[in-house]
Amino acid sequence: MAKQIEPDLTLTTLPSLRAIRAFVAAAKYQSFTRAAESLGVSQAAISRQIKELETNLNTDLFTRAGRSVALTSAGKLFFQTAEQSLCSISQATEKIRSIQKLRRPLSPATPQT
Repeated sequence: MAKQIEPDLTLTTLPSLRAIRAFVAAAKYQSFTRAAESLGVSQAAISRQIKELETNLNTDLFTRAGRSVALTSAGKLFFQTAEQSLCSISQATEKIRSIQKLRRPLSPATPQT
């Protein structure tokens, strides 16, 4: 019988990547509306993701005054790390995609030069 693996608490307690992406965009643009536009989703979706993240972290990440938002001290701390992490993920993704493009064989219909 296979040994049962215990849940990885580091991974299972992390907020969703979707919520982190929404947060980074909202922090970058200082606007939920502009964040939504940049990610191609609704403003309501950004608001839900931010609320999910704040609930997960048990703290407010933004101060809200009407339509304007500003990062709290916790938000500033999280933004710095989250933005760097997403940048690293993006760079690794692009490296892998570049390598895969080089490895693809030419199709028979592609003329060789």
